Amino acid sequence: MNLFWKKHLNNIRIQTCCKTVGMYTLTCLTVFFSFLPNFVYAQSNIDGGTKNNVQMYVSPRNGSFVVGSVFDVGIYIDTKNSSINALDLKVNFDPKKLAVAKPSGGTSIFGIWVEPPTYDNVKGYIKMSGVIPEGIVTSSGLITTMSFKVLASGTSNISIDPVTNVYNNDGIGSKANVSFGRSVLLFTNPMNEGLTINSDTHPFEDNWYNNNNIVFTWDNTYESTGYSFILDGNPKTVPVNEVSTMKNTTSYTGISDGTWYLHIKSKDAATWGLPADYKVHIDTTPPEKFKPTINTITSDGRNEYLLLFNTTDALSGVDHYEVGVLRNSRDKNALPVFIQTESPYVLPTDGVENITVVVKAFDGAGNVTQSSTSLYPDKKNWYIAGLFALVFILLILHYMFGHHIGRNLKRAYIFFKNISHKDEENL
Repeated sequence: MNLFWKKHLNNIRIQTCCKTVGMYTLTCLTVFFSFLPNFVYAQSNIDGGTKNNVQMYVSPRNGSFVVGSVFDVGIYIDTKNSSINALDLKVNFDPKKLAVAKPSGGTSIFGIWVEPPTYDNVKGYIKMSGVIPEGIVTSSGLITTMSFKVLASGTSNISIDPVTNVYNNDGIGSKANVSFGRSVLLFTNPMNEGLTINSDTHPFEDNWYNNNNIVFTWDNTYESTGYSFILDGNPKTVPVNEVSTMKNTTSYTGISDGTWYLHIKSKDAATWGLPADYKVHIDTTPPEKFKPTINTITSDGRNEYLLLFNTTDALSGVDHYEVGVLRNSRDKNALPVFIQTESPYVLPTDGVENITVVVKAFDGAGNVTQSSTSLYPDKKNWYIAGLFALVFILLILHYMFGHHIGRNLKRAYIFFKNISHKDEENL
């Protein structure tokens, strides 16, 4: 092959190679750009966890409440069409004007509270953390309802702290971008009462207490020359027009269980003001004694054990139950770990271990009645032990009668009885 054809052949090879590389590059670019929209969409979904604008707000946003009253505040969330599944919540309030009566209650979109509600009436906050396993999309989801008591007059805020976090239901736990609302509330003194009554020992009129020693204090909105007061069980009593004390405090000890009312009015020169009232609930008696029982349910060859328990409380009522399980085959000094639950309760046992179950019943004042029962799932050992005991008794009886021991004992009895009669005749 001459030099001309060699050069021509080389040029053909180079052109073919360039065409092959070009086609390969074009194919790669086509595939890349075909997947690019999906990639961008997926990336936007991941980044969207930090771009969606979830809104949280307090309800009521404004309002007026009387000093001494208790009112509810709801915390709501609008997920803006996004799915969320977890929350770390902190709510701030002014502890000089408000006190938490109940940190959380009622219905909620959060089914599990991984950090139960806690509060501090000195620092002025409530905290809690919850999860929704399947996630939720809502425009007005109720997170929790809080109850506050008004302590002093003036204007105050209840706000959601910016440290609050909302987590997207996106599989990676990204944080949502949240805007927070607050409420502006006005607190006023009671109309036509003149006096505001407080109690450090029994600060909330609707709560029950197991403390039967009460201390009352009151503030006057005008200059007073004396006070008339009385403590009784009648909510409509009016104190007589006679000065009982010049002080703005009084105390009682050993008050019996029940609902009591302090009625007080003040005197300004020759004029008596309208009476003010303060209610106190006292319950020092624990719930009624009870005995939990265990029922066995057999399903698919397996035994499950249901713990049943119930009791009553005449005054504050049963608030909740706690159950603790102690495995008898383990550390004898171990103490059960109690969990709050309801009846019936499925006992956590493997069907072999003997356990002791302790049930505590709490009433609305914090009094406790405790009871316990035991479970012996492996009853075969008891049957075997009983059988051996029966055989042992039968062997003893056979030995006694087979060797005439019974007959000899009877003769000895008759012999000593005859001797006793002869002694009596000689006397």
